[in-house]
Amino acid sequence: MSERNENILRVLHIEDLEDDFLLVKRALRETWREIEATWTDTVEGIERAFAKREFDVALSDFSMPTLDGFEALEVVRRLAPELPFIVVSGEVGEETAVEAMRRGANDYVMKSHLKRLGPAVEREIRDATVRRQKREAERVRRESERRFRDVFERSLDVILLVDAE
Repeated sequence: MSERNENILRVLHIEDLEDDFLLVKRALRETWREIEATWTDTVEGIERAFAKREFDVALSDFSMPTLDGFEALEVVRRLAPELPFIVVSGEVGEETAVEAMRRGANDYVMKSHLKRLGPAVEREIRDATVRRQKREAERVRRESERRFRDVFERSLDVILLVDAE
């Protein structure tokens, strides 16, 4: 994902009810002044959305007529494995929420507690950024070690490593 503009939140919102979409968007405005939200409730809509743009977070209702939260999570993970995914639902029990997180959702927020949504989104975006930075640092370290090993193994000169002790 490209560097994100801190002032604009790019949201993929998987939701079947327009009123709930608007409520969630209003709750997010308490944290972000500008929100670019893409709203869909189908697998095809999710796929089209990812073909058009990148997102900072995916929010998904769980109980929808066209797909459930597990299906939405599976499609998002296939298209954007690192994207923070938060279930935002009012009808899901604790066992289902735990199962969603076991399958790869990052968090779960009840629609009746939308005040928690902004901080949850901020935390997940920050955590995703840290994970990307760690992965990149690890890739750079491995590449450096590979180059050092190549130089060491291919050198015709004698290389002596000495430490202070």
